[in-house]
Formats: sequence, C-alpha cells, structure tokens
Amino acid sequence: MYVFEVGECSEADLKGYFAQYGTVEYIGIPIKRGKRANRGFVLFETVEQARRAFSGGFDHEQQGCRGHQIGTQSIRVALGSTKDSS
Repeated sequence: MYVFEVGECSEADLKGYFAQYGTVEYIGIPIKRGKRANRGFVLFETVEQARRAFSGGFDHEQQGCRGHQIGTQSIRVALGSTKDSS
C-alpha cells in the first residue's frame, strides 16, 4: 500500500497505526538526496489486510485514495499491486 503525506510520522508510527488492520511485514520511507520523502510503503502479510486498512480510512478528495489520521498528521493511502501479481 502506498502512503502519502507522511510528514513527521516515523516508520514506527506507521507500523503501530496500521497494525490494527493486520500483520505489517515492512514499512519503508525512502530517502532521496539526503532528505526523507513525504511518502512511503506499507506491506501487509495478506492482500486482505491491505484492503482492510485501505477501507478503514475516510473518503479523500483524490480519486483512488483514502485518508487516515495518525496523531495530528493526515495521510492518504492507495492500494498498490500484490507481490505475486504477474
């Protein structure tokens, strides 16, 4: 699952929040040119868990995205493709 507008959320913040939807296998926030990106990735153990996390959010004005609130940070999420899709 893609996570956008992460702001000051740490990987631990994201993992703690999204654990309510299932087993989080990986959290990644890329670093480019020495700066942390404002987006990241959450990989769940199953596709169903990712769908549950996506559906657990509120409507977001950007099509295909859902919103979540982690503390004071509003983030948006979008589903990506599965590991085993070909």
